[in-house]
Amino acid sequence: MLEHQNKLWIVLKRELVQPGKGGSFAQVELRDLRGGNKLNERFRTQETVERVRLDEKDMQFLYMEGDQATFMDNDNFEQVSVPRELIGDPADFLRDGMVCQVMLHEGTPLSVEMPPSVTMQLVEADPVVRGQTASSSYKPGRLENGRRVMIPPYIEAGTRIVVSTADGGPGEFVSTADLRAERTLTNELSRARPGYGLLFEEGGASEGSDPHHRWIVDPLDGTTNFLHGIPHFAISIALERDGEIVAGIVYEPTRDEMFWAEKGIGAYLNDRRLRVSARRQLGEALIGTGIPFGERGDHPAYVATLAAVAAATSGVRRLGAAALDLAYVAAGRFDGFWEFGLSPWDIAAGLLLVREAGGFVSDLAGGQTMMASGDVLAANDRLHLPLAALIRQALRSGRPAA
Repeated sequence: MLEHQNKLWIVLKRELVQPGKGGSFAQVELRDLRGGNKLNERFRTQETVERVRLDEKDMQFLYMEGDQATFMDNDNFEQVSVPRELIGDPADFLRDGMVCQVMLHEGTPLSVEMPPSVTMQLVEADPVVRGQTASSSYKPGRLENGRRVMIPPYIEAGTRIVVSTADGGPGEFVSTADLRAERTLTNELSRARPGYGLLFEEGGASEGSDPHHRWIVDPLDGTTNFLHGIPHFAISIALERDGEIVAGIVYEPTRDEMFWAEKGIGAYLNDRRLRVSARRQLGEALIGTGIPFGERGDHPAYVATLAAVAAATSGVRRLGAAALDLAYVAAGRFDGFWEFGLSPWDIAAGLLLVREAGGFVSDLAGGQTMMASGDVLAANDRLHLPLAALIRQALRSGRPAA
């Protein structure tokens, strides 16, 4: 950061140039801290340029009065007023108590960095027009702060959605169904086993008086499918005893399919015993997967594994609900499944289903760290090793395995 032409500039790039006669100079690319304009400037090596010290502080938003936003320093409780125009459009998403990073120069605010997203309620949702489908188009809606957003037609008023503060667009959706299902399951599981601990996707972990048992629950696996009207989502519940999964269910309500398993008892679909597929050749296998999206996961690594598996098998499917993907391996509908970076509630019940149906599950290195690493590979006993070798080779080489 430096001061030049009575303005504050951020140094983006600096290069020392030594042309010969006339001495050396620095070629510097700058950006105006306030206006955002860029400038390329030359400074001689003997020229004095004043460096500027900036303070970055975490401050709590208190209120908006007129065109001034008031923040409070969490360390010394001092308050500072920031012009709304300095924050720009993201000011619409300021909420009481929100912690933002405020940059100051000699006590004067220069910029405000807000959290990348906030959860807000959709108070209005326009009706779906004739011919509009949940997967082909979007409809207008209005957030609680008055901002208009475009949303999938399946989302109704009252839904809580995660909204980007940068552009006001919806990010990942959290539906009222997630939250209501979690409340219901929390109440019922706590009533059935009062001392057991709980681990939920939305609500996090809560300790119980019984240190040996814990429920691991995803109240709605496949939320995006659910919100887009795609009938492929499930409830996943697993029981962990002293760190080991001993029982689990994955329930798919649209088809009334209850996948369940108990350690040593077997895996079942409703009242029918499940067995993994008997296919022996990768070339005949149908494999399920999950694709990382947004900033999640290592996209180049995943693309390498996808290319390798697609080239070596009869097909790859991405259905959008990991718990059901694992249940489908247990039922023999998929011959295998792999995904990176899953959470315990995504896989806990499904891992037991595959094992009790006669399949093999591991992390990508062949170990048993799936619950910690989130990396999962599941297949029948004939395909697990060759599929694991194929994926590991693709990860090492960064390209499809030969």
